[in-house]
Amino acid sequence: MHQSGLNAKVAKKYCKDSQRRISWRSLRPALRPLRFELFFTALLLLVPGAHAQKTSVETVQFQSKLVNATLPYNVILPPDYRASSATRYPVLYLLHGFGGHYSDWVTRTNVADYAAQYRMIVVMPEGQNGWYTDRAGVATDKYESYILKELIPDVQKRYRTIEARYGRAVAGLSMGGFGALKFGLKSPDTFVFVGSLSGNRRLIDERFQPTIRRASAREKDSP
Repeated sequence: MHQSGLNAKVAKKYCKDSQRRISWRSLRPALRPLRFELFFTALLLLVPGAHAQKTSVETVQFQSKLVNATLPYNVILPPDYRASSATRYPVLYLLHGFGGHYSDWVTRTNVADYAAQYRMIVVMPEGQNGWYTDRAGVATDKYESYILKELIPDVQKRYRTIEARYGRAVAGLSMGGFGALKFGLKSPDTFVFVGSLSGNRRLIDERFQPTIRRASAREKDSP
């Protein structure tokens, strides 16, 4: 089905569901994509800021104990970040593709300009060619654990972020799209929204079919 047709179908179902009482406890990110997308987008728009200003970019040289290497990451800060000492912002973790590096999003795209329209922090980590996965048998090949156990806590320590799930999203390109989908399926309590740009769906389907089937079953049984 064409993407616009899929969105229309989901939107129609969303409007129908909104007329009934919803059990929010039963909602999962894989089951209500449109609701969480709308919620995260609304969150970005509600955080105050001046749209005409520009973002600032910082680079953090992070020493990972899990990977035993320096894994730098770039951070795009919203225009009004320095003007307020109390405002907390949602965070988008943006993952690069195979053969790429943490700097690609800033040097090869206009993501910093696009981000200025929204009140959020964008974090672009170094994933090398590790597929954002912990490889069995290799003690220092822990790129999944690095993101979840080292990167996110470090970002929360350094910057004024919304530390709850509803303020955290992940997206990526190619290998990064695969990583984003995998994080969404394996860590649904960590990310409220997941986006994949040309991610490898085949690998996801092969590795996570049981998880997808359980999610689909819960969707059918939910009110």
